[in-house]
Amino acid sequence: LAKLESLIHPADRHIQNEQFAQASADTKALIIDAPLLLETSWDTFCDFIVFVKASDEIRLTRVQETRGWDENELHRREEAQLPLDKKADSADYVIINESDQSSVMTQIQQILDDIKRTTS
Repeated sequence: LAKLESLIHPADRHIQNEQFAQASADTKALIIDAPLLLETSWDTFCDFIVFVKASDEIRLTRVQETRGWDENELHRREEAQLPLDKKADSADYVIINESDQSSVMTQIQQILDDIKRTTS
């Protein structure tokens, strides 16, 4: 895993830097969607961190449906990362993703409104 990450993470960072450099001057925000944001120190590039939280049961159901993973595979992958509670504690905002999309969108809008207020 360490060897793989030593190859992938620098390439990912290079791509991210290129994409950020291509953003127009009037761009108000850029988003990094990275499960290993804290582990790779990419959080140092962030003004705000948003953690999306779901219960063990919901995460398992979702990865079974979308990736075909079983419970052991989910736990194996999560154990290779920082514990989820530490990620949530490191975040400026936490989104609860346990129900429908409209609930998540409402939370996102509230976060964006708050960020706009605090950065204006």
